[in-house]
Amino acid sequence: MLTRLPPAPLKTHLALRSVQSSDDYVVPEDQQVNTEKKRRQMVLLEKSIHTIKCKFNQRLTNCRNNKESLVKLIRENNEHVMKIDKQLEQTELSASLWQPEMEAGEFPESRTFFTVADKEGFTKR
Repeated sequence: MLTRLPPAPLKTHLALRSVQSSDDYVVPEDQQVNTEKKRRQMVLLEKSIHTIKCKFNQRLTNCRNNKESLVKLIRENNEHVMKIDKQLEQTELSASLWQPEMEAGEFPESRTFFTVADKEGFTKR
């Protein structure tokens, strides 16, 4: 069902529109916009975006470092379990232990480093 607006706000809106479109209308000082204000706004927005991105990258790096330490801890614990199984002569029990690994994509700063195998694989293509 459609609802209709009362005619009073429409008249007020049209009255304001006619005043603003007249030749002698002057925009109030606090509502005026110039290139200097817009540039300042753009710089502040870019700075805010940069700050947000830096905070996000820092949090992501902290998460990656936490994962690295967890992977190291799990590997050490797995080695300890394997030693115990070896002493108990039950090595088949520890053969299927989960071994976590860090993926290459988790280190974007090392994406420009190539191994000899990478170079050879590229030249074969």
